[in-house]
Order: sequence, then C-alpha cells, then structure tokens
Amino acid sequence: MLLLICAAQAMTVEETLLPYSVVGFEPGGVDAPPRGGELLTAGSRGQLALYNPVSAEVILLDGDHLVTATIDAVGVGSMAWDEHDRLLLYAPHRRELSLHGPDGVQLDVAELPDIVPPGGRVVIAAAEVFIVDVFGSRHRAARLDDGLLPPEGRTLVPGAGRVRWESEQRLLTVDGVHWPLPDAIKASGRLVGEDWLLIDQVLTESPIVATRAVALRETGERHSLPVDGRRYVPRGDVVLDEVGRLLYLDPRIDGLYLVRVSP
Repeated sequence: MLLLICAAQAMTVEETLLPYSVVGFEPGGVDAPPRGGELLTAGSRGQLALYNPVSAEVILLDGDHLVTATIDAVGVGSMAWDEHDRLLLYAPHRRELSLHGPDGVQLDVAELPDIVPPGGRVVIAAAEVFIVDVFGSRHRAARLDDGLLPPEGRTLVPGAGRVRWESEQRLLTVDGVHWPLPDAIKASGRLVGEDWLLIDQVLTESPIVATRAVALRETGERHSLPVDGRRYVPRGDVVLDEVGRLLYLDPRIDGLYLVRVSP
C-alpha cells in the first residue's frame, strides 16, 4: 500500500495495487476498446466486489484485498451489498436480479417487475431494492428477506433534482448549493454519500478536454481524479467504503489501483 499526503487539498490518499492477473484486463483492438475490472462495490466489513467483464465474473475481496470467491455472471450492470453481507447483482439486459451469499453462492433470483424500466443502477435501502434511473428517480424492484420478494407500495419514487447543470451561469447546483465552474462548457455531477460530490466537466470540445474531481460539500476541497493516462475507463468506479472514505479505481500500466481518499 502506498500512502500519499495531498497537502494542497488537505486530503490523505492511500493506494493499493490489484494485479490485472486477478481483476482482469483486455487491451482491446481496432474495433474494441480496452476493458478490465469495474463496478467497484464496498461492503460494511471492508469487503469489496469488482466485476471482471473479460472473464464475465464477479470477484469478491476481503478487507486485505485477497480473493475469497468468484461468481460467474454475464452482463452485470450494477451491484450492491446488503446489511447481511449478501451481494445483489443486477443484469439489465436480462432484467434480472440475483442474490448471493458472502461465499458467492446464489441464494435467489428474480425478474424485474414489468413496470420498472431497465438500465440505471441498483441500490438497497431498508431492505428494499430500487433501480435508480439517470434522473435520480427510484423504482421499487424487490424486497429483501430470506430471498427476493415482490415489491410493495408505490412503484416510482421521484428524484428530488438534487444535481443540475446551469449552462448560462456555468454553475453545478447540488441541493441549492452552487459550484462555479467558469471554464466548463458542460458539466454533470452526482452525490456520493452525503459528503462528496463527483464532478465531471468538459472544458473544450475540439479536441475534447475533460476533467474529473470529487469535492467535499461542506468545505469545497477538491481532489482530482485521473482522466488521461488510464488504460481503460471503468464503469461505476467511485463509491464510499465502510467508514465513509472515498474509493475509486485507477487503471495504470502495472495494474488496477484501488485509491482511498480521506479528508
């Protein structure tokens, strides 16, 4: 593990190398982009899950980043741990949810209700399973008990519009708090937990120049995330760990780095 102190941003950064031989990497070619481990998902005991699209399997890691189990899984779009350390996989192209134990064994499987649109990401809140669309609205997909049960109550829980880009003023607004981005042509963002904001901004379009950062909502301190020099672009790579630290993936030449950021 490599420990860095980012004095200018008053944040502590820890880096752990995950070898590509463990988490997967494919260099790609003329018609296919490179790809590797993605969909980082953190559990309550420090355990992690990663999806390896190259070999179509989910990799379960313990708190020491050692592989404890693998799950054969094709087309995973999103994952989430529940409070009992069970892992929920969402395969949007099959409209399917599958529940797995800490050892990776499949416990149950269910189809999405017809009224729930495919796509988006899966989240678990108070033993309810939601599919969150691009607008932040939640769609009830299932209930968690000993297995996956049909949802109850109103299907759609509308989003609160917490994040929006105001192009004329060049402001990214989150819960009424304005983040000036004067150099941005366009920008987007999402909340990561309640303390962090993930910011993606495009500075010029020809050629495209983009930057990415996370910011602490209360203080405005920012930490830049890698954009250039990555071997591939992982999906779903920014999450919180069990104590509220920020986690993200950085694919480099020598392997996939798991980066932790603490205020």
